[in-house]
Amino acid sequence: MVLQTNLFKEEICKDHRLFYRKQGNVQFKDGYLTIEDGAEISTDTYMNMFDFEFWQQFCSVSECCLELEFCGDGTVSMCSWCGEKENIFYVKKLSSKTERREIVPIHPVKDGGMIYFTLTSESRMQVRRAAYTVTETGRREIHLSLVMCTYKRNDYVWRNLEVLKQSCFFDRQSSLFGKMSVHIVDNASELPEMREPFIHIHHNPNTGGSGGFTRGILESRKEDAAGQVSHIIFMDDDVCFMEESFYRLYALLSLLLPCYSQETVAGRMFRMDNKTVQYTACEVWNKGNLIHMGHEKDMTAREGLLTVNKERGEYGGWWFCCFPIEFAKENLPLPFFLHCDDVEYGLRCGKSPLVLNGIQVWHETAEHRMTPEMAYYDIRNSFIVNTIYGGFEDWKELLERWRCYIGMYHREKQYALKYAAVSALKDYMRGSSYFLSCAKKKTFFSDNPKVLKLGAAVSWRITGWIYKRTGKKAFQSYRGITCRYSAGQADCIRQYMKL
Repeated sequence: MVLQTNLFKEEICKDHRLFYRKQGNVQFKDGYLTIEDGAEISTDTYMNMFDFEFWQQFCSVSECCLELEFCGDGTVSMCSWCGEKENIFYVKKLSSKTERREIVPIHPVKDGGMIYFTLTSESRMQVRRAAYTVTETGRREIHLSLVMCTYKRNDYVWRNLEVLKQSCFFDRQSSLFGKMSVHIVDNASELPEMREPFIHIHHNPNTGGSGGFTRGILESRKEDAAGQVSHIIFMDDDVCFMEESFYRLYALLSLLLPCYSQETVAGRMFRMDNKTVQYTACEVWNKGNLIHMGHEKDMTAREGLLTVNKERGEYGGWWFCCFPIEFAKENLPLPFFLHCDDVEYGLRCGKSPLVLNGIQVWHETAEHRMTPEMAYYDIRNSFIVNTIYGGFEDWKELLERWRCYIGMYHREKQYALKYAAVSALKDYMRGSSYFLSCAKKKTFFSDNPKVLKLGAAVSWRITGWIYKRTGKKAFQSYRGITCRYSAGQADCIRQYMKL
């Protein structure tokens, strides 16, 4: 079984430093990495280092092999890297005029850490493939259900669907064929409905991301009734991704030890505008003051690679996050519409997600996307999450947090955002019953700046005054929300989705 295939180029990010380091003339062309005479490559990089310690800890992997398909003359050196110690534990001369496969055994590393290899060319050397493999032992049957929710972003959907169709999961000659189903939930009902083998497009009312992903879970449950699904992946429609991310995820889930079989796996987010930079590996809620683990880390740098898979958060964002079907059978997202659905669902799950190098997407970051609508959902929904999970000591602390938003937006003369903050508290005060019954998109804005400025200036004082008198009751209503939806409680979700 292939655990990790080394990548030498990726169309999304063409900076070779994410994949290999080089000295001399090295080029990737026509599917081959060509290492000219006297040149050298090294795979002590984010994408291609092999975290033996991780695979030993979480999976039934005690030893593995490097499979190298090459032609030409050179030397391969296998290296272990742990802390300040780096050891070369295997060296072999390679020579072949035609393409052949070399298998290098890798035994357990005494001190844990990373494995990587170097190739030094003594004449022109070409590498077609390099992969870490293992003899299958204790393998679990895995079937992935990939759920994407979309709204009027059809071009993104078709692009990503084409990438998936080119993967081994849809190649009849591959052992991975039929091991993934794709559920695209179209909240705009614009895409043609589709029910091909393993690809489904569902029309859905515009119930936001939380309603769309909920529909995806319900559809995945139908598959699981036939005993197919083992895991659900939530993925945004507008991300860019590598096929290899799904292959590594599949291998990881297949070999997880029984004690880790119910773990979640978070996909990292890399920046779309600076594609070698990790925006976050996973998240810590921190009462709404998010901590992005591994924030803004340059992944071409060698420093920090040893701990890149040891970053632990409280949840993974739904740009890419994987849950076992057992959790999804009993739990559905709360109807947040947008934002914080992934936060609450992850906190409810209560597991620190695993992260593994190469399981990731590229995505636009939040600072480029703030609108009044997003501000409304950010504020209202973060208040609800903090109330449910004890992020606020009491209802008065919530009011102080809200005043901070009002003051910040006023100083920045962001009157539309200030009005959004007012609307957020108003709807929070309606209590949990209103929240659970309302799944429609919020409309509350005028496009007239003067109207927004005047409205915000008056209404924030009135809203704050009302909260002092009714806020405690609303606060207590959210504390009583039942966060665990069993399969038998799905009727309430279907009602708000109007399926």
